[in-house]
Amino acid sequence: MRKLAGYAGLVVGVVAVAMSVYHVYARLTTYAPDQHALLFLTLGLSFTGYLLPWDQLAIWAVTVGTSLAGYSPFIAKQMNFLLLGGVVVGPETLLRWYVLHVLALPFVLVLFLAVHFWRIRKDGGISGPL
Repeated sequence: MRKLAGYAGLVVGVVAVAMSVYHVYARLTTYAPDQHALLFLTLGLSFTGYLLPWDQLAIWAVTVGTSLAGYSPFIAKQMNFLLLGGVVVGPETLLRWYVLHVLALPFVLVLFLAVHFWRIRKDGGISGPL
């Protein structure tokens, strides 16, 4: 049942953002910055939720993903420590990513969705001029 909830959230979130982005490109309208934010927040929720089953596949995927952040210029070690909560993937990482996945990222996503829907209403909705 837990995997079903994970797959449902992933499919609904990613498909909704993909449909929205496709709609914007198909109508050749301006690509708003909030579209980028929604896309990156959805990907962030997907990535942080990947660790939550706490199995070997998730641990190694997060190890690889966070080691990629270690190649960022100037802040490599700090970024890696910030993401992992230590030097290696451990219980601190699980707690940190659980809080991100359940509290922080959904809160920011709701704020961005509110702004996004407000802008759609302000600009005349999706049935504006072609």
